[in-house]
Amino acid sequence: MADNQLTTIAQHLKDLKRVAIFTHARPDPDAVGSQVAAGLILSAMGKKVSLVCLPPVPESLQFLLDMLPESIIH
Repeated sequence: MADNQLTTIAQHLKDLKRVAIFTHARPDPDAVGSQVAAGLILSAMGKKVSLVCLPPVPESLQFLLDMLPESIIH
């Protein structure tokens, strides 16, 4: 990805107040971990973040979601 594309994406994210982050179906640990990390970063930037995972995150990966503050909906 070119630097100008990353700059454009970063600017769009800065302008947003709310962000929804989705995973793919039947998420694996990488998908859930990436979703949680992105949610934490965007939340630290002051964004209202919603994490969406359909079907729900498997019980074996629930510990990743347990790292989230109450303010992030999951």
